[in-house]
Amino acid sequence: MRAKVIFSAVVAAALGTAWIVLTERNGDPARVVSEFDRRLSDSFQPRPLPTPPSLEGKVSSIVQVAPAWSEVKSLASSLTWQNRQIAEAKALIRYETRPGDVYSYDWDARQATSSRAWQIEESSDFNMRRTKVATIAAAAGFGVSIGVLMTCSWLWGALLRRVRELSNAMRGRE
Repeated sequence: MRAKVIFSAVVAAALGTAWIVLTERNGDPARVVSEFDRRLSDSFQPRPLPTPPSLEGKVSSIVQVAPAWSEVKSLASSLTWQNRQIAEAKALIRYETRPGDVYSYDWDARQATSSRAWQIEESSDFNMRRTKVATIAAAAGFGVSIGVLMTCSWLWGALLRRVRELSNAMRGRE
């Protein structure tokens, strides 16, 4: 019995650890979202670009009005996938034409997606939820593994008793 309990405790610890690692965030902390908003606004500010040598004398200055789409995607990469969709839609609203590597569905749905609320989940809430889920997974793993081990040992004992009965019957003993 002691070995079964130890084995079940190991299974519970493994499941709890796996659930801690596999639990994903439902949103981002408010600080991260506000930082993204600030950086996105800054990236859409007009920036002077160096004049290429072939245009010197012909053009006085070149200004970049909108950042490259890859720059926006890198800004949004630190967000969870729900907030990343919202962030990219908020950026797409600022473009006059669809950037080349944006799917037409994302371009067409940018208004609806950008109007969704940010998914906010502070770190303390996330850690609490992750701990709860891991504890439930560990308890369930412990209970299931004890149940499986007890059932297997009972079936093994029943099988051995039946073999013993058949062996005794074949020898002519009761």
